[in-house]
Amino acid sequence: MSLIRTPDSTDAETTVVVDLIGDLDPTLASVVAEALDGLAPDGACAVRVRTAHVRNASRDGVAALARALDVARAGGLAVILEVGNRTVKTAFANAQLACVPFTTGTPRDRHLLLARHAV
Repeated sequence: MSLIRTPDSTDAETTVVVDLIGDLDPTLASVVAEALDGLAPDGACAVRVRTAHVRNASRDGVAALARALDVARAGGLAVILEVGNRTVKTAFANAQLACVPFTTGTPRDRHLLLARHAV
């Protein structure tokens, strides 16, 4: 089951922005994987996964996110990982996970907010 309605295939300039919030752990990474899987059949949009609002990133969560991004890219999605804070950037660098600096996007972007707050 798809978490979001995918853009029309005629709208090639649509970008789906997946904003991660809270704690990046394997649970949040699995939700990201499900969301990306829902977009994969279309491949009609670019996807930016933003981590500007992630406050903690576990090693297992980073590894699970890396797998989810690899699977999405293998399925034909153009996925970019954006980082907005030093802690998460360091965790991604330690895992050799390629990322780019956080960007603000455009008014045409569609947003999906995914949050996880570990107890």
